[in-house]
Amino acid sequence: MFVKIMRSTVVAAGAAVLLVGALTGSAQARTGAPYIGDGYANGKDAVWCVQHSLNFNFADEARSFPYRTHHAQITEDGYWGPQTKEALVWFQQQRHNLVADGIVGRETGDYLLFNGDPWYNGTYPNTSGWCYNFLPSNW
Repeated sequence: MFVKIMRSTVVAAGAAVLLVGALTGSAQARTGAPYIGDGYANGKDAVWCVQHSLNFNFADEARSFPYRTHHAQITEDGYWGPQTKEALVWFQQQRHNLVADGIVGRETGDYLLFNGDPWYNGTYPNTSGWCYNFLPSNW
């Protein structure tokens, strides 16, 4: 009888572990999202996520560091153009180790996701934000 109870307990515990693992999944980098910028097929959702993340970062830095020069808000229309590129280059120049090329690759995508709006971008290592699906990233 004791062996039967122990066997049932082990089976139930194993099933619980499998269920929790299936529900939570594993964190995977979104390395498959296409780059964004001049010369790339820029999806409207992806460009909006760049614009929104930049605006969130600009507003946050203006509040946190009012004595520093900060960038003005840009239009969040989902279209890649000179205003978005200029704002992205400015953002890249403010970050160490980012190439200021006006292209959202994995490194710039990491910074945008990490420093952008957590409602849309998720919070590291939680990748549940909507924009996580559109910005290239290493996480």
